[in-house]
Amino acid sequence: MPGIAHLGIWLSILATFLITCSNLGGIGHEGEAKITGQLRFEDGTPAPLTDVELYPEDFDPVKSMARIPLEKTNNLGHFTFSDIPPGRYTIYAVHHKNSLKTLISGIEVIQDSTSNLDKHILRKAGSVKVVIPSDIAVNSGYIYIPGTKFYEHVNIYDSCVIIDSVPAGTIPEIAFSTQNENTPQILRYDIQVSSDSLATVYNPGWKYTRDIVLNTTASGAAVNGDVLHFPVCIRLHAQNFNFSDAQPDGSDIRFMKTDNTPLPHEIERWDPVNAHAEIWVTVDTVYGNNNEQGFRMYWGNDGADQQSNGPSVFDTANGYIAVWHCNEQFTDASYNKHNSTISSAVDTIGRIGMCKKFNGSDSVIIPGLLGSPTTLTLSAWAQLDSTVPGSGSEIITIGDAVLIRMDYEKDSIGTIGSIHASDGDYFSNSISNRFYKKSGWHLITFTIDTGGLNRILYIDGDVVSSPPKNSTSIGYQKVGKNTIIGKHGNGKTEFGFMGRIDEVRVYNRPVSADYVKLCYMNQKEIDVLVQSGIR
Repeated sequence: MPGIAHLGIWLSILATFLITCSNLGGIGHEGEAKITGQLRFEDGTPAPLTDVELYPEDFDPVKSMARIPLEKTNNLGHFTFSDIPPGRYTIYAVHHKNSLKTLISGIEVIQDSTSNLDKHILRKAGSVKVVIPSDIAVNSGYIYIPGTKFYEHVNIYDSCVIIDSVPAGTIPEIAFSTQNENTPQILRYDIQVSSDSLATVYNPGWKYTRDIVLNTTASGAAVNGDVLHFPVCIRLHAQNFNFSDAQPDGSDIRFMKTDNTPLPHEIERWDPVNAHAEIWVTVDTVYGNNNEQGFRMYWGNDGADQQSNGPSVFDTANGYIAVWHCNEQFTDASYNKHNSTISSAVDTIGRIGMCKKFNGSDSVIIPGLLGSPTTLTLSAWAQLDSTVPGSGSEIITIGDAVLIRMDYEKDSIGTIGSIHASDGDYFSNSISNRFYKKSGWHLITFTIDTGGLNRILYIDGDVVSSPPKNSTSIGYQKVGKNTIIGKHGNGKTEFGFMGRIDEVRVYNRPVSADYVKLCYMNQKEIDVLVQSGIR
């Protein structure tokens, strides 16, 4: 019976056609998984008649051949995708009449379940500019946003590409690929795109970036004046940084100004095992009473070499004579390399990274008197645990010619800055009458301006002693021969320090009050200068 035979053939073809149609784009019946959501305009009203497309998260707009499911929102802005296979997806939605868009990424679909999305807002689109890195062979390549339709081809003459009409919000990643590559090269994660704005991706190849904002207003460091060439301390820990995203020694860490000019940095400590790092970054100008300033941090580049450079951060051109972070080697971070030759103090956790702990007879000796400066600043963090009755505790002394000492019990003068007078065999003290034993960490700073006849003692960023001007200057006659930390500079035994000392600095100038306060506000336990990005 030929009629029945032909009918059977046609039924078989029809069944095959229906199965094919139900599996367009690789999305077919895999249980009853659904994705539902609602789109709204910025005024909160529903967004009807909005085109909604569903993309696999790894969709490549150049190579992928899958047909993309399309839905349209109803009068209440609702949409539903049914019969979705398990996996991760991205939704791209566009309201053509108003030229508004949104991108919803990271949608997880589990078999036999419904993924209910929060309400999402349609906004005007922006653009993304990608500066082409020199290590990418751009022939036949393209840059794209995985899981979307957005891409741009790159040719050998391009220094950058611009992807237009990108939905505002956080773009999970941008990648580079070629027709012959199966695995794309991720250029950057988490790109922030704003409406009607151009987001520029500098230094692609560094996969991660974060903006660091400095706040000097009353809600932050509360510093009114501008401070030049300031080394900002950046602290990384498990709560603000994933160490596994960077190289094991932090070699790929970079810092850039907003115009992509590099900023010098020094890694004081990098401990990925215990998730701790301290990095110093020199900022040209920290503006007073300002919370809209900062720079950008980059990491996540396996091929980057180490750029940590202490002398560039603590440049002698900016007035540094010596900077000791008081870590294991006790080396000078400046170009001068006033390194210690003898150190009996032990290593322990300090105010910033590691420090030295002294027992009253320990000391760190730096040969010489640092050029015998007469205009200078001494500064150090100190935690005093105990004292010798009737005596005091030396933090740093340049041969006993100029020094800072804690808790001097003689006449209850307390923590002092002191100079050996040039016009006689006596000492001229800047007196605080304050004692700090067993009260934690304190930043002690002593500035001497011989030309202006000023000497100022600061404790924790505040002026505690500013004697009247006098003609007495520092005398280096009849003093010791070395710079000593934790012990008297000319042989006396009763001024040994018992406690911890960290971040000792000597400058060839009197630093400003704003500089001193900014150091304290940035370096104390709760940093109030670095308020966004990383704390």
